[in-house]
Amino acid sequence: MIKYFLIIITLVLASGCSPESSLLKVSLILDDDITGEWVWLQQVQELGLVAIDSAELSSGTAVFFIEPGPSEFYRLDVFGRKNINLIVGPQDKKEVFIRTSIKPTARIEVEGSIQTLLMIAIDSTVRKKQSDMQMLNQEAMQASMFNLSSLQGNYVLIDFWAAWCRPCRQENPNVVRLYNKYRNENFEILGVSLDRTDRAWRKAIAEDGLEWIHVSDLSYFNTKAAKDYQVSSIPQTFLIDPEGNIVAKGLRGPTLEVKLKELFD
Repeated sequence: MIKYFLIIITLVLASGCSPESSLLKVSLILDDDITGEWVWLQQVQELGLVAIDSAELSSGTAVFFIEPGPSEFYRLDVFGRKNINLIVGPQDKKEVFIRTSIKPTARIEVEGSIQTLLMIAIDSTVRKKQSDMQMLNQEAMQASMFNLSSLQGNYVLIDFWAAWCRPCRQENPNVVRLYNKYRNENFEILGVSLDRTDRAWRKAIAEDGLEWIHVSDLSYFNTKAAKDYQVSSIPQTFLIDPEGNIVAKGLRGPTLEVKLKELFD
């Protein structure tokens, strides 16, 4: 998985002021003529993705002004429909243009940021390599779940959750913190959502900064994975060892942290 290392940045709002010459202008231009929806500029802090600025779309365009440090990472959340990652810094031109559509398969075109172009190319390659992972989607709901064998050799936390589950959302900052701590120690998370709508599911992932693998068939508790693991309430977790055996169940809060310290510290 691609790893991102982020630094806190300073944002200057564009409304009602003239930006200083040192600021970088980032323009999102959609092929879709959309007005009134909001685009959120996010950064990853210690507890996950945090929205640090927003701009309202006008005729498909939203503009941000950023005071960049060296090679900063950002994410644009286009009203819960699409996420766009970018890396900008003082090495870039004074204005960066991002052209795309809210359609999931739409190509993302970038001008003015070499590192963003490179990252998009890498992301595209990774997605192609992951095409054999059998990720659940609405066209293949009855197929088998994400192939856990692709993660063999890692400890994998299978996390059953949902956007509507308040205890799940309250636990997410703890899981994000522990994932960031151990993600380079052969530790992965597979989030299995019991949501009913794609938009709510994806919005919760972005809001809570859940940077791991996610699957869902949007079937609530009727999802095959929930039945296979006999999940009747959430949050619920299963810890799988590198050989594919369940070694713990119901880990959350302090019990999850203790277990991971036992394995990796």
